[in-house]
Amino acid sequence: MSPPLKKALILGGCGRRGKHSVERLIQENYLVVIVDNLSCSSEHPENWTIWNHENLVFYEEDAIKFLTEPNFFINFEWDMICNFAKVKDPDIVEEKCINTLLDATFFYWLHHLHYKPSVIVSPQHTEFARDIVRHIDM
Repeated sequence: MSPPLKKALILGGCGRRGKHSVERLIQENYLVVIVDNLSCSSEHPENWTIWNHENLVFYEEDAIKFLTEPNFFINFEWDMICNFAKVKDPDIVEEKCINTLLDATFFYWLHHLHYKPSVIVSPQHTEFARDIVRHIDM
């Protein structure tokens, strides 16, 4: 009997960082669930060589909506969670505010999980977002 697959949730998984992470995790035999609304992605994952891999699931959704509304994947016990989701649009004046809201939503969601994943990656997080979560929980 083979060991159960490790599970990875990749928010913003279709961008440059996300795609490389997804490819690596698939090679390491993870079940990978990508959540991405494709707003900052250069190509749809159906064009990737690993698109038809049995351990890859693509969920086309906004990360904030995914984290705040009920869905099939939200209660998985993830081994790894990566937050690469961001807004990157020079025409959006509120870009920094939206990214802070995304980060705060992500940290709030993490804080309220009934377990703690082994690995959490959120490279663009802001200290302000963590402070928001601290104040919400007081």
